[in-house]
Amino acid sequence: MLAEGIGADRVGAGVAEAIPLPDASVDGVTVGDAFLRADGGWTALREIRVTTSQPARPERIVDHIGSMSWTAAMPGVERVQALSRMRAIIDAGDTPAELPIHVVIGLSEVA
Repeated sequence: MLAEGIGADRVGAGVAEAIPLPDASVDGVTVGDAFLRADGGWTALREIRVTTSQPARPERIVDHIGSMSWTAAMPGVERVQALSRMRAIIDAGDTPAELPIHVVIGLSEVA
């Protein structure tokens, strides 16, 4: 994993400092759970998890982070600075040939 190549603590601290996570990730509440709780009338959320591997290149990692809605919504200068800091953190380490990609699909139905 990327974190093993450049140090998990450094990656975590660098991500948190460079690009703060959106409020929906606070206290371990997923976006899906937040919507289901707010609306009511839905069954418990069931999750399907799929993991695959993708080729890893530093520029792809930065592009991926930059494409996330909460990063893309940052003011222009702030976004460029945050992604530059992220790129510096990634460039300071060794990137493996592949990284795991985790996808989670949430399913619910009307109760």
